Amino acid sequence: MQRPLALFGGTFDPVHLGHLRVAWEAAEFLDAEVRLMPANVPPHRPQPVASAAQRLAMLRAALRGQGRLLLDDRELHRKGPSYTVDTLVGLREEIGATRPVVLLVGADAWSGLPGWHRWQELFGLAHIGVLT
Repeated sequence: MQRPLALFGGTFDPVHLGHLRVAWEAAEFLDAEVRLMPANVPPHRPQPVASAAQRLAMLRAALRGQGRLLLDDRELHRKGPSYTVDTLVGLREEIGATRPVVLLVGADAWSGLPGWHRWQELFGLAHIGVLT
């Protein structure tokens, strides 16, 4: 079986030890590669204060030498809102349907999931891991 791929999205404005700790714990618990994915235009959060380039630089510095914690900047290249369903559809086209994917979300995001764009489709694209 292929190692799971876990996606941890957010604004990371700024990235902090709490983000990294959750990512480390997920990598260990799931025996997964964890990709931290900064949002370009977060549809459910205030716009970031730091620019995309600044947030990307902060994440690169924070993830240097972290092994299974990787940076995925695909959402920063997308115009308009960073809809998770679009990201997962693109990821599935890239990696195929068989590799396990876990979407990591906070408890606050989980409780608001019915307000997300095309949220019902998420369950067919990835497992959902709720971080508390």
